[in-house]
Amino acid sequence: MKRFCMFLAFLAQLFSGKAQKDGFAKYPVYKGTDLGLTYTNIRSNFKIWAPTAQNAQLLIYEEGTGGEVIQRLVMHKGESGTWWTVIPGDPAGKFYTFRV
Repeated sequence: MKRFCMFLAFLAQLFSGKAQKDGFAKYPVYKGTDLGLTYTNIRSNFKIWAPTAQNAQLLIYEEGTGGEVIQRLVMHKGESGTWWTVIPGDPAGKFYTFRV
């Protein structure tokens, strides 16, 4: 019974908060459909939405876990709070993360 009451309290807390902060509406809206990775074997385009970022990087790894960064690419500020970069060639089999 105690666990059930704790679960109910958790659900009440979870659903009682606001989904968005009041200042969220001040950020630009990006209506494109190309966020993330757009891959081809000729080049790959990376785009993220990070309107509050001061800078952004794309980090490339050889391994999915525990590996070292093998390439750092500076991302360029785009429209409506986006950041983008392009990798020429075929990066198939590589892993990536973004740093903002």
